[in-house]
Amino acid sequence: MTRPVTGDPRPSALPHVSNDNQNIDPGGLMTAVLQERGGLDPAHTAHDFLIGWLLELPADLDPAIAARQLLAKSPMSSASGRAHRVAELLAETAAHPRARAHASRRRSVSRRPG
Repeated sequence: MTRPVTGDPRPSALPHVSNDNQNIDPGGLMTAVLQERGGLDPAHTAHDFLIGWLLELPADLDPAIAARQLLAKSPMSSASGRAHRVAELLAETAAHPRARAHASRRRSVSRRPG
């Protein structure tokens, strides 16, 4: 069964997303890209898909955790072309947990001259 998904760069319909994947991949966009399913607009870049995915994640979910879980389900070795680039971007995202980003930001703010 498919459910319609609105907005670019999503395909017109994606397979139903299980509850296990719903938080880490709302709407199933990244799963569709990584599995190289048809229906994805070829004009959209890997960065377009990553940004779309990040915007759809629940606010309380660390993107690094979600990226690690997605990569565990869809190994990079099986991806090619745009899907491989998306997997690389997810790996970069996974390497930068929210806590680390916040710690870096606090240090840079505290070093500003008054």
